[in-house]
Amino acid sequence: MPDEIIIKRAHRGGRGRDKKKRLMSPNSIKNLRPAKPGESANPEGKNRKRLYTDQYQLTGESVTPEQVRLVLNVKLHLQLKQIRDAARAAELPTAMIKAIEAEMKNEVIPKGMIWAQACAIRMHMNALLEGDVSAQTEIRESVEGRATQRIEFNNTNDKLEQLLSEFEYARTHAAPPDPES
Repeated sequence: MPDEIIIKRAHRGGRGRDKKKRLMSPNSIKNLRPAKPGESANPEGKNRKRLYTDQYQLTGESVTPEQVRLVLNVKLHLQLKQIRDAARAAELPTAMIKAIEAEMKNEVIPKGMIWAQACAIRMHMNALLEGDVSAQTEIRESVEGRATQRIEFNNTNDKLEQLLSEFEYARTHAAPPDPES
C-alpha cells in the first residue's frame, strides 16, 4: 500500500541492533494536524498523567486542619520538654534552659500554616531530635539535589578496564547505520 507509514523502533532488550518494523495505518494519523507557527499543542503546559503529584501539591498548598495542627503542636511540645529535661540533666547553662522553655510557650505550628510548611518543620524536628537519617537525607536532597556518584579512576581500577572493554564491544558489534533513516 502506498499510504502506509513504516515506523522503526529499537527493541527494548537490545542495544539498538534489533530493529522491528511495524506498519501504521493511515487511519491512525487522520486526526493529527500540525501546529501552526506560534501555536502550542499543549497550551496549559500541564502533564495530565500526574495524579498523585497533583494531589500532593494541592494538599501541600492547603491549610493544615486545626485538629492535626493541635496534635502536632502537642507532640512537638513533648519533644521540647525532653530536650529541656536533658539540658537540665547535663547541667547546661540556665540561659539555654530558659531559651528552651521560652520556645515551649510558642506554638511551633501556628494557625493558618499550610501542610507543606508543617511537614517541613516536622521533617527537620525528626532529623534533629530523633537523629532520623532518612529525614536528614530527604532534606539534603530536596535542597541540594542527589549526591553525585563518585568514581575514582586509577591504574589499578578494574572498573576502568571493564568500562573500556564494554565500550569496545559496543563499538565493534554496533549495527551499521540504516540508509533509509
